[in-house]
Amino acid sequence: MVTFCILDNNLIIKQVTVLITNRCNFKCEHCFWGNLEKEETITKTKLKYVVQKCVENNIKHICFSGGEPVLYLDEIVEIMKLYKQKFSVISICTNGYWGNDINIFKSLHIAGINNIELSYDEYHSKFVGFEKINNIITEAKKIGIGVQCVVSVANDKSIVNFQRKLMNCIDTKNITYQYVGHYGNGKNIMVDDRKRDNTKCLQFMNQICIDFKGLLYYCCGPYIAFGEKTNFCVGKFNQTNINTLIKNKKLFEYMNYREYSDGVYMCEECLKRLDNYILSKRICSCTKIKRRSSL
Repeated sequence: MVTFCILDNNLIIKQVTVLITNRCNFKCEHCFWGNLEKEETITKTKLKYVVQKCVENNIKHICFSGGEPVLYLDEIVEIMKLYKQKFSVISICTNGYWGNDINIFKSLHIAGINNIELSYDEYHSKFVGFEKINNIITEAKKIGIGVQCVVSVANDKSIVNFQRKLMNCIDTKNITYQYVGHYGNGKNIMVDDRKRDNTKCLQFMNQICIDFKGLLYYCCGPYIAFGEKTNFCVGKFNQTNINTLIKNKKLFEYMNYREYSDGVYMCEECLKRLDNYILSKRICSCTKIKRRSSL
């Protein structure tokens, strides 16, 4: 994730999410990696380069995600031992399969990780027991690591069920609910579209991602599963592209408006922002951008 703020018409990068891998030890039925062609993992050299560039650009929040990044925790620890003092927030997104392994907690502490984004819902719960989730929340508190629970849902009933389950071990303000999107395996999940369409996407124009290939994205949402096939991919993560982002206060100026690849779903919130941007540029039509209803 990269968060931007406007200052003198320039963008300042604040946060970065690094996708360590697209590999996972779970096969959740809602996962946007459902169209995965092959498993890939970032090289140690590339990961070190990304972290170095984050430091050079004064980025203070780095988040490791996947796939399941804890599968490669040793590599994260090895590199972050060198750089952890340069960051104020170091996060990791995980499915919590390791919840009873005390050695993982030790490794997280050594890497300087001070925030866990824990995915737990009706889909993840088929692979990991609640006792592991509860143990992560309990043990993390003891060593000063914050925990955020991210719950993917298809309807209001799912929200109620998991709120009841989680509220006894974690403050409700640390629980985030997100509706399953029409990506990968998620296309097979029946979701209340009215609910989803009224839910604002908090990722676009707030978060940017670097994947295991070293590619840079405007969005760290499910679009990344399409790699270079989507216009949300800027190109390689390097200083040239970072400078381009810093100098530009309008992310859309670096999106070309060619027709999106087949299968790319664009959420209504992104469409609104894109339509407003095109309107501000006095462009009368944006018919080449595929909307969900046309897919």
